[in-house]
Amino acid sequence: MTNPLPKEILAIRACAETGSEFVRVFTCSHAGPVTPNSVEIFEGRWIEPAEIERWVEARPDDFSPSFRLAWRLFPAA
Repeated sequence: MTNPLPKEILAIRACAETGSEFVRVFTCSHAGPVTPNSVEIFEGRWIEPAEIERWVEARPDDFSPSFRLAWRLFPAA
C-alpha cells in the first residue's frame, strides 16, 4: 500500500549554500506513472543513488550548491 502524503526526511535552514533559502526534502510513494511538468522541469529521469554520487564527485558544478548540500546531508536509504 502506498502513502499519498509526503514525508519530510530533511530540512536545511537558510544559509549561504542554499542562497538564503530554506530547503526541505520529502519522500512519498506513487503507484502510477510520473509525468514531469515541462514548464517547471527541463528533464526528468530515474538515477540510482550510486550514479548520482559518482556524478556529484566528478562534476560538482553540474549541481547547485543547494543540491550538493542536501545530497551530503541526505539520509542513506
